[in-house]
Amino acid sequence: WARKYHGTQKRNSGEPFYSHPLEVAYMVSDHELKTDVVTASILHDIIEDTKVTAEMVFEAEAM
Repeated sequence: WARKYHGTQKRNSGEPFYSHPLEVAYMVSDHELKTDVVTASILHDIIEDTKVTAEMVFEAEAM
């Protein structure tokens, strides 16, 4: 989802934006937290910075 919906967004460095949520996920995973916490870290900017809505996330989770 992060890669798909952040699409062509770029960071100030020119890197694809989705690299940021992945870096956050790597940091979170170092703390041996549950998978849903790592998943949330990957998606943490998706509602704020894309057209994805909270409803879309909740519907996908229910599948």
